[in-house]
Formats: sequence, C-alpha cells, structure tokens
Amino acid sequence: MPVSDLLNKVDSKRICLILFVLAGMLGLHLFSPLPVEAASASTAPSVSYWPTGPIGGIPNIVGIVNQSDTTLSAGSLTIDNGATLSSCTVNPADYVCNVAGIQWNTTYTVTGWVTDSSGGTASVSWSFNASDAVKPGLEIKNTKAYWASYSDYLSGKLSVDSTLGNSGPDNAYNVTITGSSASSMVTLGTNMPLDLGEISTGGSAVATLHYNVPTGTSSFLQKITASAGDSLGNTYSYEPTQAPQAGKNIGISVGDNLADLSNQDLDSTMADIASLGVGWIRFDMAWDLLEPTPGSYNWARFDRIVAAANQHGLKSVPILVFTPAWARPAGCDSYQCGPAEPAQFAAYAAAAASHYAPMGVHTWEIWNEPNIDAFWLPSPDPAAYTQLLKAGYTAIKAADSQSMVISGGLSPAENTSGHIAPRDFLSAMYQNGAKNYMDAVGYHPYSFPALPVTTLSWSGWSQMSDLTPSIRSIMVANGDGNKQVWATEFGCPTNGPGWNGDELLQAAMVRDALQQASSDPWLGGLFLYTYKDLGTNTGTIENFFGLVRYDGSKKPAYYELRDDLLG
Repeated sequence: MPVSDLLNKVDSKRICLILFVLAGMLGLHLFSPLPVEAASASTAPSVSYWPTGPIGGIPNIVGIVNQSDTTLSAGSLTIDNGATLSSCTVNPADYVCNVAGIQWNTTYTVTGWVTDSSGGTASVSWSFNASDAVKPGLEIKNTKAYWASYSDYLSGKLSVDSTLGNSGPDNAYNVTITGSSASSMVTLGTNMPLDLGEISTGGSAVATLHYNVPTGTSSFLQKITASAGDSLGNTYSYEPTQAPQAGKNIGISVGDNLADLSNQDLDSTMADIASLGVGWIRFDMAWDLLEPTPGSYNWARFDRIVAAANQHGLKSVPILVFTPAWARPAGCDSYQCGPAEPAQFAAYAAAAASHYAPMGVHTWEIWNEPNIDAFWLPSPDPAAYTQLLKAGYTAIKAADSQSMVISGGLSPAENTSGHIAPRDFLSAMYQNGAKNYMDAVGYHPYSFPALPVTTLSWSGWSQMSDLTPSIRSIMVANGDGNKQVWATEFGCPTNGPGWNGDELLQAAMVRDALQQASSDPWLGGLFLYTYKDLGTNTGTIENFFGLVRYDGSKKPAYYELRDDLLG
C-alpha cells in the first residue's frame, strides 16, 4: 500500500491560521486652499495630512495636502517599518504615492519634504497605524493543511491550500498571511506575500503556501473557516465532524487476532470495541483453520468470536480467506495460495453461511486483497479470483437468502511485480463477469500520510471517486452505480522503519475519514484497521495500526473515534 493531513483537533491539535489583511486603501482628502496673497520665494508651503479611509479602486495611497498660496512643484517622501513607496506623483494640491508592505496593527511614519512653485520648502512628518487606515474586506475560507507526499512528511513540509475571496467594497492588494499556533509550534512565515492581483468583490483566488514543522512536532488543519470583519478581530470557527449518516456501517477490522484470546479477554475486547460506538467487527474466518481436512469443520474457534460480538451488539463480517494444504494448487505450499478448485471453496463458503446464519451473520467478504501476492500466490490473477467470487457468491446465496456478499477488499497498490493496481484489477473482474456476483465492492482506501480530503494520484482514498478513472466510475461504467463501496480496511500506522508518522496523524486520519464518509452516499461501510497494536518491534509498520497500544493504553485515535461517533 502506498506510503506518502491532518486533524486539527480543537484545543490541543489545531493550527490557528491568523489573518492579516494588508493592502488597504488609504484615503486622500482634499481641502480647499486658503485665500491668501501670493507667496514670495521665501514663504514655505503649509501642509495638512490626509484623514484615514479608503478610496475605492485606488491602491495603497498615501498623500499630503498643500495649503500654501501656490501649487506644489516637487518633493520626496519615505516610510519606515519595511513598507515601500512607489509611483509618487506631485500634483498641484497634493503629493500621492502607492504604498506596499503594510502590516496590520503596525505604526508607520512618513517623512520628507515638499516645495511649492515659489521655491518655498517645508518638512513633512506624520504617523499612522495600519489598523486605522485599512478597511478589511478580505476573507480566507476552506483552508486545509496536509503533506503532499511521503518525502514532504519526512521533511516536515506541509502544503496549505486556501481559497480567498474579497467580501468588502474594494479590491484587495498585496495580501500577506502571518501568524503561529501555540499548540503546534508551527509558524507561518512572516510577511509571506500572496500576489493575488486584483480580486473583484465576490470573486476568489486560490493560493498555496508551504511551511515547515519543527522536528518532533505535528500539526494538522483539516478545514477551517476564518473571516475578517471590519475590526479584524481574528475570529475563526471550525467545521465540526459530521456524525455518520443513518445506516452508515462503521466497524473495526481485526484480522485473525481474536481467536487465541481467553474468554475473558475476548469479552473485554468486544466490550471495549462496542464502547467506541462502532456497530461492526470484521475478522478472518480462515479456511485452513476452519476446515483443516476435507469435510471436517472446527466451528468452536469462530463460534466464540461471533457469540462475543453478538453479546455486545456488534455485527460480524467474516472474511473467507486462506487455503488449506489439501485445496492448494500443485507446487504452491502457502495458505496464501489461491484455491485450486473454486468448487471446493464454494463448499466451505456454503457450510459457513449455513452454520452462522442462525447466529445472525449475513454479511460475508470473499477473500482479502486478492490483487497482491501477499494474499494471492503465486501471483494475482483477476480471472481466477472472479471464478472464486462467482462460486462463493452462488453458494452463500443458496445457503442464506438474506446474505450480502462483498468482493475481496482491494489493496491500493501500484502496478509492480506481484501487485495489480485496484482499478485495473476491478476492471478485469468486470471483464470476467463479476457484475452479478457481488452485492458491494470491497476496497481498502489507505492514504497515509495524506488525509482522505487531499486529492492525490497515489492516495487510495482519492482513487475511490476523486480520480478518473476511479473505483466508482468503473462500477458506474459497468452498470453497478446502484451498488456501494465498502471500505473494509482503512488506517494509519504510528511507528515503523523510516516512518515519522505519529499518533496525532492517526487521529487526524480517523476524523477526516469519518467526515468524508458522511458525505459519500455510495460508501456503505468504513472499517478501521485495527483495534490493538500487534507488537512493539519497530522493524515493521504492521505492528502499529492499532487504536490501542500493545500495552493496552489508548492512543489519541481511540478517543477521536469515540468522540466523533458518540459526541
């Protein structure tokens, strides 16, 4: 699965994006000259200074007004605190310059001199505060921060996309964003200009920023809406995570990590999973363990799991997977081998459906990630898998008329040796007649370290519906637009070799996935992988997908899931 956010959680994990509206329109007010006699060459011009306030359509004006008895003929002005003047023009009654680089709530002093036509010269000096001179109308909305690639994650460089619009009466110029978040210690670069040009009222522009996260810290800004009022009080509000839609199936995928627990540990595990607010549990019902010899079934191993799930109100999704030695192709000696005979697999599927239907199990998944050789040896074969799917589907439907069959959840792998990309694999399944032999398409939309909301070509979540082609578009093109995708695995590791991801990133993934799932009616189920870490050895990321650490303590993602589901 590809490796490359981001939950900004209100209180401890958010990035405060502080808006500074620069680029104001500084008003110019003209006074009528006083009726005095003509000045001699030694008479200096008298000067009054402009009141603050914008003049629509004129960018960044500073000006002075001549009150001498003759007109201005020359002059020079400068401004401090890093601002710059340009395009200065001497007019008969005033001196006008454009000003750039003004920071909000900063005081500036303009100094210089002016000369009138009689040769008299006067010094000029006045101060103003930008908060008095600028009338904000700029709005920054729909801002999100995320890592665009795994290398960006390792280097700590976030991408920030912001949609900016001008809601005021005038056009916006020379916009600058500065600020920091005390909770994450992330600083937006000081005086970082966004050259947006002129934005008409009601218009918008898109800007991208990059900034670095100090080593050892994390920060995610999922979606933030911030508006600048006339007082620019730095108000901001966060979009709350939407509760899952009614009928949305949220669960935990646990692989084969329940069967060996004691009765007490199994019960406490199921109780804790149910306490999170999820409604489903997905687990391996391994064929090689259920039917180690032909026709001899070991039901007790899995009866315990189903009974414990039922006891705590959890629905079960068993995965029919893993081939016993007697059912493997010649020369293939691993339980990960694809079955030699679909009919033998069908008999196992029918037996399982018949046995567990009276216990309330009616949802089944046919295999796990058949598009990669980690689960289908000697190499993935969409035609062979489709034959298995057809046989299993037919057998389960005959055994239980209430059943629902999900195709094997596809890994978001790329086309490499031993891997077939999921969109190519699904297309091949349809070409081999899979359409009428699955009630939903199984898929594993892993996207770490990018959040699901971020559209990226390698992201498993993006490949579900945001790209062309996508899992959804392939379904629609083959007449299956009425069926749903079940995301039977999704998650993020918190440790492992070469991996600088952390527990806050995992929590961000949970929150964002739930929020995205809430707005996708075609997504029928979302299963987080997994409940508990498999170990502490940092030699593999596979040990660290749990919501709970190996020692039983809870990660932030555990509380994020519970809070988002239960409020």
